[in-house]
Amino acid sequence: MVEAPEAAAPGAAMKQSSEDAVRAELLRARAKYPNFHSSHEGHSLIREELEELWDLVKEDHSTRPSEFYVRDDKSLRSYRFHMRAECVQIAAMAIRFIEDLCEENEDAG
Repeated sequence: MVEAPEAAAPGAAMKQSSEDAVRAELLRARAKYPNFHSSHEGHSLIREELEELWDLVKEDHSTRPSEFYVRDDKSLRSYRFHMRAECVQIAAMAIRFIEDLCEENEDAG
């Protein structure tokens, strides 16, 4: 799971557009990890990120998500930041799946 940077408030990170956040995560992941080797590997990574989002969703028991609350030292803003971060990772991994496994490799001829 992605942790909120200590120097930046969660609200500051959410001001970045969703598309820019996904693009940045895709570039970060590409620099750090090799291409997917199989559809099973890609599926597993996407599923892992989706399960991390699901864990966060299950934590939310509020009936009014716009209401500010603190539970287990987490504010609603931080909670939303973490859900957004997981969604960004899911989107980036989905794009990676497409690029690594579904598109024709131009170098292959």
